[in-house]
Amino acid sequence: TAATEQDSKASAYVTLQATPLISLDARTQWQAGNAEFAAANGAAEKSAVILAPKIDHSFALGDGKTISPFVTYKREFDMSTGAGGLTAPERSAGAGITYKDSDAYTLSVTTDVDAATSTAPQSVNSKFKLSVPIN
Repeated sequence: TAATEQDSKASAYVTLQATPLISLDARTQWQAGNAEFAAANGAAEKSAVILAPKIDHSFALGDGKTISPFVTYKREFDMSTGAGGLTAPERSAGAGITYKDSDAYTLSVTTDVDAATSTAPQSVNSKFKLSVPIN
């Protein structure tokens, strides 16, 4: 059997609330991987700066329940390629909705559309997230 190869990923994240409706998510990300990762990304390591302004608004439904639709626009600058990564960021736009029952769970559904780049075709990504508190 082949030996297990590992990937490593680290990131720092901050959210700035500019107004009650607008926030900015900013994070840095560093990733290193095995030979398969290097072949797919063209480098053994990848580092990026990601900026994603988000517009959302919460609506109270009563009994501690809220629903929050949102839209976001993300730009990812690949710093592994040097200054060239600053001029050609990866871009995506997304929308979603979060339903929160403060006593029981939070349910979030999002969909993002990534713009086509020279190395990747346009793609659509969706995420379903269920958070349940442990009391």
